[in-house]
Amino acid sequence: MPLDRRQLDRLRDQRLGPLKDLGLGDEIASLAREASRQGKRFGGLGEAWNAMCPPELLASTVLQSLTRGVLTVGVADASARFKVDLWLRSGGETELIKRCPTLLRVRLR
Repeated sequence: MPLDRRQLDRLRDQRLGPLKDLGLGDEIASLAREASRQGKRFGGLGEAWNAMCPPELLASTVLQSLTRGVLTVGVADASARFKVDLWLRSGGETELIKRCPTLLRVRLR
């Protein structure tokens, strides 16, 4: 008993199920939500860091977390860590604390 074209298409649709959405819309929306959360979590601290951190060090640092007033900054390598530490000890940390009162200290990772 051969199947006609219509029956074959219906059988194929039932077997495959609905097609997956391969668009990037959901992924982009997820990234936008995450960026918004990060902005709320760090408040003006990210802007203050970008404004005050020396430009040559900015590319090798990333703000990781802010917990109980302690800002954790990730640093790419040992030489950059040394330079960031030197900048923080020479007054960078106190300037950040003056600009962002919720900040108590900066920790490097």
